[in-house]
This record gives sequence, C-alpha cells and structure tokens, in this order.
Amino acid sequence: MEEDIHGVYLSEAAKDALFFRSLTGHARDWYRANKDTLRSRSLETLGRRLKREFGNRLTRLQVCELVANEHKKPSETYHQFSLRLRAMAAATSPNGSETVESNNLALSGFLVNAWNRHTDALRMVVREDSDDPLREMDRAIRRLCALAKHHGALPVRSAQTFNTGKRIAPDSASRDRAPKAGKYNSSSDRKPNPGKITRKDYSNARCGECGEYGHTTGYHDTFVRRQQGSARAASSMVATMQQPVPTAPADSEEDDEQARTVVNEPI
Repeated sequence: MEEDIHGVYLSEAAKDALFFRSLTGHARDWYRANKDTLRSRSLETLGRRLKREFGNRLTRLQVCELVANEHKKPSETYHQFSLRLRAMAAATSPNGSETVESNNLALSGFLVNAWNRHTDALRMVVREDSDDPLREMDRAIRRLCALAKHHGALPVRSAQTFNTGKRIAPDSASRDRAPKAGKYNSSSDRKPNPGKITRKDYSNARCGECGEYGHTTGYHDTFVRRQQGSARAASSMVATMQQPVPTAPADSEEDDEQARTVVNEPI
C-alpha cells in the first residue's frame, strides 16, 4: 500500500526497494517469498512481522554473556569491533535500539577483549559506567591505536599468531605455491633421494633354471652358489673333526727305572 510518512510519499515500488536494500540473508529471502501478501501491509505492520520472524529470542542474561565473551577478529579494526559489540548489546533493550546501558555493556566487553594485555591500562583512563559511553569508547579506541601503532586490523601472517602466540601451519594456498627458479620443477627432473632404496618387483618373474615364479635366473644361480659354499664349509668342518688327535709317547720302563734311582740316591 502507498504511504505518506513524515511528508514523504512512498509508493509500493519504493517500499520494495527500501526493504530489498535494507534486508539481507534469510530476511531478504523471506520478504521475496511473501512479497505479494506483504505489499498491502503498512511499514509498521511489516516491522512487527520482521521482528516476530527474525527477532532476538535470547534472554537479556544470555546476550550479556555473549557480549562479555566476544573476541575481536584479527581482520577487523578496533572501531569495527566496537560497532559489532554495540549491535550485540542493543539486543538487551526492549525495541532493539542502542541505549546508554547497552553501550556501557559493549564498552565493558571492548575493554576486556579488544586487547586483553592492556585491559588494566585502559580501565585507568576509561570510565565503564559513564553517561556518555560512546565518548569513552572512542577514547579507548584511540588509546589502543596509539599502543599498537595501527588501527587493529592485522596483516595475514600476523593474524596467524593473534591471541595464541603460536604460528599455525600455512594453508593449502601457501603450500601449493610455485617453486623457486632453479629448482626441480617437474616430477621427471626431481633429484632422487639417496637414502631411499627402490626395489624391483619380481613377483611375476619366472626363473629359467628351476621354472618357479618369484625370482630370476641370476637370483637362482646366486642362491645355488651360496648353498654350495655352505655345503663345502660344512664338509671341511666335518673332515677336520674326524682327524686323529696326536698323543704324547708313553714313557719306557728304562726311563722309569732311572727316575726311581735318582729319587733313592742319598743327598
């Protein structure tokens, strides 16, 4: 339906354009699917339908907990993080708009989670329970920008170590980068690894000597020579063990008699 709002005339086409520009995601899809039935509604009625379909279903305590635990994303600036916290905290108000209380809630979450290393330093210069929380938020943002010497958005490589202090593994894009010039670029030009031994597959090979599968004639000849060498070594050992052991000659009776004579002689 056509409406005259605060002296501004809105046709049905203008209302459609307004909603298509303002709504995103599931809300835009919902409006497009029900456009024929919603076209005859006033803006106030449409607002109530949108709030009923996509309004916040969390309790105030749950929203406060989400704001207190929300962390800054490495890719966003301190100002963008503050806007996101303000939008989240606005859900605590009855009509979903920002209030002094909701902005103070966003300010408290910002001081803790924007850069937790400097939380105590920020609380020394920023009032959390203020009549003008947006002014205090701007003061906190300027303070963090001065400490970090940037607006808070970290480059890609620095964002990998954000909050954890540990560098994560590079993604697949960095692993798949082209190799440097002068290296072996193709699989055929790669230098073989000297520590890796490549073994041939003889499972389908047939020996020309014995006719069995699994080895070649050369392997068979080597095996036979090894067996023959072992047999010769065993035969040599047996022959050595069968040789007679030489014994000392027996003493003659004459030698025994001489020995007894020497013993019986007087000293």
